[in-house]
Amino acid sequence: MRVTYFNAGLIVTAAAFMGFAFMSDSPAALWGSTQNLMAAAGASLDASVPPNPYNSLAAQLEAKQAQLNAEQASFDAQAQQAAPSAPGNWGFWSLCVSVALFVLVALNFYFDIRRSRGAGGAPPERGFSIRLR
Repeated sequence: MRVTYFNAGLIVTAAAFMGFAFMSDSPAALWGSTQNLMAAAGASLDASVPPNPYNSLAAQLEAKQAQLNAEQASFDAQAQQAAPSAPGNWGFWSLCVSVALFVLVALNFYFDIRRSRGAGGAPPERGFSIRLR
């Protein structure tokens, strides 16, 4: 009977995780809203520093980074046009497979209980044995 309660606990836990995953936002959406909240709550500080070699080097690095980002975006656009389009709704299919697996596990749990109560034919054997004849 202990195994039955353990199986029930696993099924309930799996169902809770599936429900949470189905109702929660993606991490990217959560991070974006977190950044917006932090920006709204933060204080703005402005400081000016006279130009020096370090400032100008930082500005040059930022300009180079912007140029590299633009080139990378153009490469990504070209690669996206060249690549075949994949079917897009992976989340829906993942949910369908998860629900199907949940149903199969629940059916297994049901048949285990039914067999242990003797309603499904011969009672389960205790221990491990092999009948050769």
